[in-house]
Amino acid sequence: MHNWFGNDEHRRQYEQFVDDALHLEETLSGLAAVPQLNVEQLRTATLTATPSIADAASDEYDRYERTEQRYQAGTQQDFGASMIEVGEGFGWFALATAMAIIVAGISAVVFLIVGYVLLPITMEDNGGMQHTMQLAALAAVGISVGAAAIGGLAMLAVAARNRARPTGEVEVYLAREEWRRAILHRGILPFMRTRLREASDEGTTLLG
Repeated sequence: MHNWFGNDEHRRQYEQFVDDALHLEETLSGLAAVPQLNVEQLRTATLTATPSIADAASDEYDRYERTEQRYQAGTQQDFGASMIEVGEGFGWFALATAMAIIVAGISAVVFLIVGYVLLPITMEDNGGMQHTMQLAALAAVGISVGAAAIGGLAMLAVAARNRARPTGEVEVYLAREEWRRAILHRGILPFMRTRLREASDEGTTLLG
């Protein structure tokens, strides 16, 4: 068994799959009906039969191993580079948005201060200058709010894009799950059912 799998971690994963199968209700019920076979004996028999069991999911295992090797070898660099480009582009956009908000905010404050400072002077023209300054301040506030809204939407868009793209770790996990399901349902459980049936038949023969 040690030599069949690509590395010790895969061997440990397989052993965990076997242990999981031993704790299924189906297996526990079968063992309860066959007193001459216990959990440890069934586990040992299953591990001994690993080569034939593993062959039942060889395609899935090969795919899992290749996916993991690609990830570990750093073939996800293209994905990483594309994400860096997106990050750099968004970084410049975020900087420009922040500057726009700051400048607009400062402008609004300046326009309001100037408007109130000029209030005594502009009384002669019925406050026309002050009104103009107030309008300019409101426009600056509008620009600031608009820039903040655009920046927030851009951040949400980038976050959604990042969540939508699978990472190398996710690909490895999905490949491992595919192998686990295949070897469990096409290899481990069928073997255990057969071994339980054989043990039951042997017990019946002895009783007869």
